[in-house]
Amino acid sequence: MTNSNSMLGTHGNFGATTYNGYVYVAGGSGASTGVEYASISSTGGIGTFTSAASLPSSRSGLGLAAYNGYLYLGGGGASLFAKINSTNGSLLSDAGCGSSWCAADTYVGTEALTGVYNGFAYFATNSGVTYAQIQASGGLGTRQTGTNFNIGTTSPVTKRANGYLYKMGGFTINPTTLHTQDEVANKNGPCSGGTFIYQT
Repeated sequence: MTNSNSMLGTHGNFGATTYNGYVYVAGGSGASTGVEYASISSTGGIGTFTSAASLPSSRSGLGLAAYNGYLYLGGGGASLFAKINSTNGSLLSDAGCGSSWCAADTYVGTEALTGVYNGFAYFATNSGVTYAQIQASGGLGTRQTGTNFNIGTTSPVTKRANGYLYKMGGFTINPTTLHTQDEVANKNGPCSGGTFIYQT
């Protein structure tokens, strides 16, 4: 295992992603408006973290993803996006709205961003999925509702890969009852077709 540098702030329940040789960290219960980034070496080590433009409001329990030169954030409030400087990985001072972080859409909700795939951004609620097409300007189009999960759970982990959306873990209204069954949905595009099924 390669030793790497520590983050600048104390982060918990934060969002993180990698893009074009950099790792990005945003929000969390310890440094709720903080955003940091660091380079990733060819051997897997992480360089010194540098502060980037802070979030406009405190966030925790969020998701972070990067796509086509933009950094996307969803969870704990309205969705946001920022433009990445292709030269050094920093965030540009203006993403098209006069500041580094812009509102991605007008949708009212607190769903955590699951990730981006094939030009769409996906968000997970406790019971299902919403999604929106990424626009040329970097913002998001109209939010659509996808297939609901078979069992609604709080704080599941959801990720998208190879045309599938994976939901893992989480707990029911009774926090002592854990769900160990995972669910997967084959979307074959932007949440079209497919239903959530149990994976054994």
